[in-house]
Amino acid sequence: MMNVLICSRKDIEKMIINRTFPKNTKVISFYDPHTEHIKYEEVCDDVYYCPFEDIDVWYAAEFEEQCVQFDFADDLAVFIYEA
Repeated sequence: MMNVLICSRKDIEKMIINRTFPKNTKVISFYDPHTEHIKYEEVCDDVYYCPFEDIDVWYAAEFEEQCVQFDFADDLAVFIYEA
């Protein structure tokens, strides 16, 4: 049986600080490539990083093509399947 947990960055940081991050965990981390992402390697079994522009809804029209492109989609699917 697989459990899926979706968390905010703030919640993940709290779990890491409080040492309550779930054991035997695989992580998919969506992050803004212009900021530093959480380093999950120290707290989980496996991690797949997905760089994704953090686009404000007000400017989404300017980034329409970028919003629908996931260059990492195939690799992400393999990661999920293997997990």
